[in-house]
Amino acid sequence: MKRSKLALNLAAIAFAAFGLILFIAPGILKSVGIGIIDNGPGAVELRAFYGGIQLGLAAFFALAARRPEWIKTALMGLVLVLGGVVLIRGFALLIAGFQANLLIYLSWLGETALFVYALLALARNENE
Repeated sequence: MKRSKLALNLAAIAFAAFGLILFIAPGILKSVGIGIIDNGPGAVELRAFYGGIQLGLAAFFALAARRPEWIKTALMGLVLVLGGVVLIRGFALLIAGFQANLLIYLSWLGETALFVYALLALARNENE
């Protein structure tokens, strides 16, 4: 499987997993310091917006991996989305004096790894 399709499929799996987790159990975000009530307005917002965005992106990346004419555009989208997350998470950590738990750092590592992988695939222009 070409690097581009693998990057998109990995993104689809990761975004789908996080989207489902946020939809099913938004209270899990307490582990990263986001305190919400499991069944209140905060939970509705997390389920709808964050879970919904994650699931929507997962569907887009999965579909794009199967349509050769979409691959380059989807890779660019993946690079921009993850690049934004990686960059802003880095700045946020800097602002916080790098006080974060292991889950935050593991997320940043995973996001950075997929970002770099997708960037390499985009640079190699592997569209098949």
